[in-house]
Amino acid sequence: MADHVSSLLRWLFAHDLPKEVVLACEHTEVPRLGRGRQAVVWNGCLKDAPVGFPAQMLALGVQKVGVLPCGENPDAVGEQLAEWESLTPRLIYDAGALKPGIFRGPEALTVGQIPVPRRVIMGLGLRDKPPYSLKGDDTARTLAALEVLTAKGLVRRGEGLDSKLGGVRLGVSACTACGVCVQACPHGALTLLHHETGSVLWQTSELCRGEQKCVQLCPMEGLWVQGEMRLADLLDEPERQLFVLESATCEKCGARHPASEGALCQVCEFRRSNPFGSMAPPAGFHPR
Repeated sequence: MADHVSSLLRWLFAHDLPKEVVLACEHTEVPRLGRGRQAVVWNGCLKDAPVGFPAQMLALGVQKVGVLPCGENPDAVGEQLAEWESLTPRLIYDAGALKPGIFRGPEALTVGQIPVPRRVIMGLGLRDKPPYSLKGDDTARTLAALEVLTAKGLVRRGEGLDSKLGGVRLGVSACTACGVCVQACPHGALTLLHHETGSVLWQTSELCRGEQKCVQLCPMEGLWVQGEMRLADLLDEPERQLFVLESATCEKCGARHPASEGALCQVCEFRRSNPFGSMAPPAGFHPR
């Protein structure tokens, strides 16, 4: 869905930006909005739209974003509207009371069915440089958009602190410095740093997307989810120290491992104790 939103942002920026964008669910009838307002229809219910969706349009230069009520999920869309208002207060409004305009206005745009701007088709690219990169995923675009709005004085820094942006706060109960979680994360949100006598596992908050591959693949089953990542977490702890381990370098292969294991890591210790690559079961053999 992030690519679809990016296509919409690119289309809006390639044309004359409307003063206002009015959002609607795909099953909501869009009234005549008049000139100066652009209807955008979400391909589904607005309750499933990203939390930073309006902020990204506002940062492009749209002045206001209205939200039409949903006839099928009014409470859920109402909660979504409140979430959007908390992130960008004074810039979001309930469009349910809008009076129909004299003119219908421009044709509604449907997310997921956005045409490619003519300038892009002709290989000219966008006329001007956007105020933030439109190529990142939803979380990256939202954070960049909020920085733009804050710099313009449209949003106070720290507003919408409880807004959730898709990541998770991780906790660690056991770690051997194996680095599997670091390799498992497709977004590079985890870093394992080694120093002379220890290893430290870090989480970069804004890079986490909540896919939890690290949790699923941890050999120790030592990673767990503390809760969803909020905007407050991103601002307060952009880098989170998850675990500190007293570690050592294996004298044979050079891999880091818990210092309590001795001079060799588990693999090298097994090979030293079992040079032929096999070992008897713990209970011994039971020939029939």
